[in-house]
Amino acid sequence: MAIKFARVDERLVHGQIMTSWIKQYPVSHILIIDDALAADEFTSSVLAMSAPADITIDIQPVAKAAEMLQDDSQPDFFVLFKTPVAAAALVKAGAALPSLNIGNMGSAPDRTPLTRRVFANQTERAAMHELQQLGTDVYLQMLPSDRRVAYQQEVRA
Repeated sequence: MAIKFARVDERLVHGQIMTSWIKQYPVSHILIIDDALAADEFTSSVLAMSAPADITIDIQPVAKAAEMLQDDSQPDFFVLFKTPVAAAALVKAGAALPSLNIGNMGSAPDRTPLTRRVFANQTERAAMHELQQLGTDVYLQMLPSDRRVAYQQEVRA
């Protein structure tokens, strides 16, 4: 098993993922890692039905996903997180995460801009910094055609 691509995108599975990113990183399995979502059977089933027939969507809590990602018999995954906090929890649970793409994180009252289109609160910023300290290459990039920007505490691109 390998993580072919890992991305934070609070929208999870949507058109941009299916038309741009999956073409860039072709896989047959999407692994969404989110404790709350894994416990929500209705939303999980709706998300699972949103993928084309040739792509399987699996939604797992952090602990189970960490086990799966350490199992060599698993397929290559396109991994999605709602927030970088879950990504940091995954690494702390023992899974390797060589790189993490920060994509759609929209504006919210507690969030400040990292770029014109990516916003993060203090907890999310701390998680991204922690991931870097743990050896993960954290970068911001909305689309494959956009310039890749290395994460720093105060990115203004």
